[in-house]
Amino acid sequence: MPRDPREAPPPPDATPQSGLAAQTSEWLIREGRFLENNETILQQFCERVARSGIPIDRVSLHQRAFHPQYRGVSRVWRRGRPLEEKFLDHGIEKTATYLESPVRVVTEESRRLEWRLDGNAPLTFPVLQELREAGYTQYVIAPLVYAVGITNAISWATRKPSGFSAGELRFFEEILPAYAAVAELKALRRFIGGILTTYVGSHAGRLILDGQVRRGDVREITAALMLVDLRDFTEMSDSLSSRAVIRVLNQYFDCVMTPIRDHGGEVVEIMGDGVLAMFRQGPHGHAAEACSRALTAATAGLAALVERNRKHLIHGVNEMQLHDIAKILGDFGQIFFIVLGENHLKQASTMSGQQFFFESADR
Repeated sequence: MPRDPREAPPPPDATPQSGLAAQTSEWLIREGRFLENNETILQQFCERVARSGIPIDRVSLHQRAFHPQYRGVSRVWRRGRPLEEKFLDHGIEKTATYLESPVRVVTEESRRLEWRLDGNAPLTFPVLQELREAGYTQYVIAPLVYAVGITNAISWATRKPSGFSAGELRFFEEILPAYAAVAELKALRRFIGGILTTYVGSHAGRLILDGQVRRGDVREITAALMLVDLRDFTEMSDSLSSRAVIRVLNQYFDCVMTPIRDHGGEVVEIMGDGVLAMFRQGPHGHAAEACSRALTAATAGLAALVERNRKHLIHGVNEMQLHDIAKILGDFGQIFFIVLGENHLKQASTMSGQQFFFESADR
């Protein structure tokens, strides 16, 4: 039976979307990549596409995260509403939320899926039924592949009674490579920044990203130094299982590190149970102000530990020792930023009768 010509896809140059994919790809490469993060890129991308006349009413981006605390991030844009962002915990891949989702099929099998939601045809996944009840008529989800080999997913849905046209579907297919390139760039930049902050601190991390990586590069700063450790940690680690020790350390770090960050400090190093943090003197500030922030953070950390001890059994913590010091951060052959001046560390550590052994960097 001959096909109704009204149902045939339009020729490539006969749709309002002709050239739109190329224009949008150019915008992503020329302007979009300079936006702050993937959240902002998705927001502006969707608004731009909607203004062009493509009937998107909902777009979702599901990305694998390079982060030790969460496995992925899901962002959902809806026409006329603020963008929603949700961080997904490690282990979500074992839950029904993931297993019964089209995202799983797309990311694991790297194939595009499409459903018409109008009518009464049975739907494969619970989210499709929810979208049908919300008035959506068509849903498409496709793989968004990074150059490193990770497959993410992006979906778009419309409430337009006739759904997407063939030209509009072609637009989405053609835009994916440029969008994936920019999304991967932002994800990796965030990952690198997070790793550097974790291992060398936020200030030193920024210096590395700015190119200060040569041997002998130094920068002198003035800061308050905080040193804190668990009381009787050696005895505790000998008497508890490894899993229990890690659990206690995580609770302890949550208590003492959060106030450090909240009051403008940064953790420079974790030495087993010991935490070395610094509070930099601002360009127009005074040493007393840095010490005050350190003292406030120490007080808040101790209060958090008291509260956590009340709810859970956690070994005690020595008093946090503070010391105003002049420090030099530098690169010594490796990309490794350290504190120079063993006397400052000795003074901070011996204030509580504790002695830390370390190799001097003054030689």
